[in-house]
Amino acid sequence: MLSAETKLKKAASEGDWITASEVLISVTDRLNQMGQHLWAPDQVSVSGSKSQYGLEELHFVILGDVVTEVVFIKEQDKFFWPEIDGNDSIFFHKLALKPEFCGKGFGGKVLCLIEKYAKQNSKSWLRVDCDDCVKLRGFYEEYSFKLVDCRIIDGFNVVRYKLAINS
Repeated sequence: MLSAETKLKKAASEGDWITASEVLISVTDRLNQMGQHLWAPDQVSVSGSKSQYGLEELHFVILGDVVTEVVFIKEQDKFFWPEIDGNDSIFFHKLALKPEFCGKGFGGKVLCLIEKYAKQNSKSWLRVDCDDCVKLRGFYEEYSFKLVDCRIIDGFNVVRYKLAINS
């Protein structure tokens, strides 16, 4: 059950990479069992995550003292959003909810927490790219993200969304 105790917490130590990788691997394993392949093992390993993100970009969603989700939050993303030059956006990646918390409203809760984080940092937009998967697209569209475009980036079908942040 969701409560006021749910919060977004920035990673604090190198050991947090292991926690993040464990969550990402559990999500990847669950999706693979369902026939929905999203991330390769090297994309969710500690070394793979560290090669793509900085520790300051790693965040956890915490309920009480339990990690429920992992998300990477960036202020720039030239790889997926090369046309965005300003400093008015928050970009997030690899939003990964532990399987035991699926279907309990935590996905929407983390979007609210990321939106709050963006407001606190005076940003105007949330931007996300995701796999061209009906379920993922429905999740973001249900939260009122607007489709920007679909494109092929580095050989992958990528769907890009944005959400205006109301001050």
